[in-house]
Order: sequence, then C-alpha cells, then structure tokens
Amino acid sequence: MKLPQAHLLRELRGLHEFFQQEWAGELHGALQLVDHQRKTKSLTADGTLAFKARFDTLVTIGLESNPA
Repeated sequence: MKLPQAHLLRELRGLHEFFQQEWAGELHGALQLVDHQRKTKSLTADGTLAFKARFDTLVTIGLESNPA
C-alpha cells in the first residue's frame, strides 16, 4: 500500500470512528478489499467496475453528508 493511500485509510477510519460517518467506514473497507485483490492478482475487470461504482456512490454520500 502506498503512503497516500495509507493516509486516506487513516482519515476514513477517523471519520467513521469519531463522527459515525458510515460511508467512510464502507469506503475504508472497499479500498482495503480492492487493494488485497490487486496484490493477490484476483481483481477482475467486473470487480474493478463494481469497485468504481461503489467508490463513486460512497464519495457522493460523503459529499452530501458534509456540505462545504
């Protein structure tokens, strides 16, 4: 895992644990899963598409939950 991703995972975990932002916990888990699948070479094209769709959905939820 690259350092910027590790930082993102820490931030997402903090949002989930301290501010009860469920979307952040779900995104944290999805990122860990896709990273594991990538490392074990088990990430399929369909899996990539599903991850991208879930990522977009969770980021949208996060933006809606935390307006600027």
